[in-house]
Amino acid sequence: MTPPPDPPKPDLEVRWIDETDSLTEALVTVATELGVDPTQESTRLQDVLDVDSLHALVGDTRATTVKISFDIWGIQFTVTPLTVAATSDT
Repeated sequence: MTPPPDPPKPDLEVRWIDETDSLTEALVTVATELGVDPTQESTRLQDVLDVDSLHALVGDTRATTVKISFDIWGIQFTVTPLTVAATSDT
């Protein structure tokens, strides 16, 4: 049986501190560095994602296998207990 291929490397990856504000800041920073200004987007982050709930899911650094992925603003985000990684759809 052939193992699945490795997922593509993200365009950008940043570490975040275990605080809700830090997670929100990391998401916005990554989007901005990939050329998206979240303040100019018609879809607001808080309208599609409950950051407090996301933080509750990935905020425990002992659960290193937790990985949550979602798409917004033409970016695929993957959040783990330690990082926010993103790949632009463009």
